[in-house]
Amino acid sequence: MSKALGFFLGLFSGMVVGGVAVLLLTPKAGRELRDELQDDLGNIARDVGHTFGGSYILLERQQQNSAQEPTS
Repeated sequence: MSKALGFFLGLFSGMVVGGVAVLLLTPKAGRELRDELQDDLGNIARDVGHTFGGSYILLERQQQNSAQEPTS
């Protein structure tokens, strides 16, 4: 196994274990915690969508501009 693969496998495993530990040790009620997690995940998904959506639009415009420029 390569060092990079081992590193990322360990990183992912640590994130999963840490996430489970946080969920088990949090002092909030179950319903309150689920609602907060849904809100946070929705915000993250929205932010990622805006970031990648904006990048896609910029790349699409650049491609259109490049196609319209006359070649020498």
